[in-house]
Amino acid sequence: MAPRHSGLWVSRGNAEMALDQPQPAAASYEQACQCDPGNADAWVGRSRALFKLGEDEQALDCLEKGVALDDKPPFLAELMRYRQKQARWDDLPALWARVLAQLDEHNAYSMAFPMLAHPGATGADLLRSARACMAAERAKLPRPLPARPKPPEPVPAPAAGRPLRVGYLSGDLRDHAVSYLLVGVFEAHDRSAFRVIGIDACAKAVSDTPMRRRVLAAFDESIALGRCTPEEAASRIRALRLDVLIDLMGATGDGQAGVPLLRPAPLQVTWLGFPGTSGMDEIDYILADRHVAPPGSEGEFSECIVRLPDTFQPNDSQRAISPAVPTRASQGLPESGFVFCCHNNTYKVLPGMFDIWMHLLHRVPGSVLWLVNDGEHVWANLRAQAARRGIDGGRLVFAERCAYGDYLARYRLADLFLDTLPFNAGTTASDALWAGLPVLTQTGRSFAGRMAASLLHAVGLPELVTQTADEYEALALRLATHAQELAALRQRLNQQGRASALFDTARLTRHLEQALLTMCQRQQQGLPPQGFDVPALPAA
Repeated sequence: MAPRHSGLWVSRGNAEMALDQPQPAAASYEQACQCDPGNADAWVGRSRALFKLGEDEQALDCLEKGVALDDKPPFLAELMRYRQKQARWDDLPALWARVLAQLDEHNAYSMAFPMLAHPGATGADLLRSARACMAAERAKLPRPLPARPKPPEPVPAPAAGRPLRVGYLSGDLRDHAVSYLLVGVFEAHDRSAFRVIGIDACAKAVSDTPMRRRVLAAFDESIALGRCTPEEAASRIRALRLDVLIDLMGATGDGQAGVPLLRPAPLQVTWLGFPGTSGMDEIDYILADRHVAPPGSEGEFSECIVRLPDTFQPNDSQRAISPAVPTRASQGLPESGFVFCCHNNTYKVLPGMFDIWMHLLHRVPGSVLWLVNDGEHVWANLRAQAARRGIDGGRLVFAERCAYGDYLARYRLADLFLDTLPFNAGTTASDALWAGLPVLTQTGRSFAGRMAASLLHAVGLPELVTQTADEYEALALRLATHAQELAALRQRLNQQGRASALFDTARLTRHLEQALLTMCQRQQQGLPPQGFDVPALPAA
């Protein structure tokens, strides 16, 4: 009826993307671009489909065209994220300034995650961004929104009555970092006091892997939301008659991240999947610790802060490392020479930290920097950036993606893990520590920038937490040039690390359970949510 109507082609592409069909979606958006080259939504939609298809270079070019036509904040945030992802750093400072200046204007949910890697954003900025995102998301939902549900029945002490019904909402109950961290907690819950319910929010088909089977087997019951509206998802969760819903997605959620806005449970908690505030008034608590949410940071969160005593991050003490450690030569690393390592995603690697890393390569002869291979264009851009700083691009080595156990074993080839800022390593840091590789971090100004500090304190290596860029560079240089000092740190990590609080799954689970009981007891007493610190169990 209207084959030259650009907006209709965009709508078709949006529908195909919602059905996880990026190939036809890309074709639909391309038609929209041909019908009206001035349609910014068509160019941005096409870029999103191409990113899904792995055509990153072409996708970024389309995104640039879309932003040139309409520089609204969500488009700018996407451009920032994908320039960082591809290490295309020209004009980044100007882009960062534009994003920060428009933080409160016509915000969208898609901005929340990219903002974690914005080097100029404080914790207060991230709260403003999250609140604006949630306001836009809330406006899409039916009116009036549901009131806070009443508890399904009085919540007695577990020994005297029924177990608390705790639901875990996640789109990552599969081979994903969230499951690698949490599966041991699901298994370790005290079944006399808690009934553990999995709520699978993944809308795509998921492979039947050993991790997927282990996660699902750890739940007392589970449901799969599949492709449903937030209203349908909330209704199905409400039917579970939960006492507490723990949202493990936040702004990483694909399609169901706004479900807590509909209040399907009487108490709602955010944890782990998104390292920061949700910006939702409907979420009562965030699980944190004294490092990621230090006293005085309450103004950075829309939730009440519950501080776990050791660390915010759970870990599975059963994660297996492949017994065969590859050779350095097989990974493209030199047989001798110091190996600095950072296996964080490339979007976390920013020019300021890269400058420090290049200083280190210059001052440590024969050293290399071992990074993740995020594609040919990415490593070409990073090598070009190294060359601009007077470093041979060949001293940057790129690790291919591989099976999880092999990836852990590979850390044993490196000498020192260099963390990123403002978005620290989370799971990646605990992976390195589990494999016996010391991690050096600099503390940032937000939850996401303080994660590695939490892990290093919990594993017993607080001296590897620095406060300034100068301290970070000086300590990295010292460790790279004083072999005995680094060897002593590594020995401590290998002797004590796995017995530390960071990897004590049962201990963290007991602390988590105490937190949940306290939340529910407050509610049953008619008290509003209020932050508190969970008392530490005696050391083993």
